[in-house]
Amino acid sequence: MAAWRQADGLSGAPATFRFPHLRTDDPTTATRMVWGGDAAGVQVEFLRIDGGGHINASKDEELPWLLKKILGPMNHDVDTADEAWRFFRTKTR
Repeated sequence: MAAWRQADGLSGAPATFRFPHLRTDDPTTATRMVWGGDAAGVQVEFLRIDGGGHINASKDEELPWLLKKILGPMNHDVDTADEAWRFFRTKTR
C-alpha cells in the first residue's frame, strides 16, 4: 500500500468503512480503506479481510468443508469481484 500511495502522491490517513457483519457464523470482518479524493480521481484502495483465509470474499458462495480446511475462513460481508468493479469502473487511466 505504501508503494502505491507514494507513487500516486497520496499521504495521510485513509477514509475507512467497516462493512456490516452479515452472518453470525462468519469469524471474519471486512474493512475498506481509501486514500485520495473523489472516485474519478487518483485513489488507492485496500480491502482488508481480518481473520480470512486465502479465498475471495463472497456474500452468497459457500465453500465445501474440505476447501474450508485447506483455504481457511471465507468472508461473507462483501463480494470481492463487486468491490473490484466498483473501484475500477470510474477510472479512466
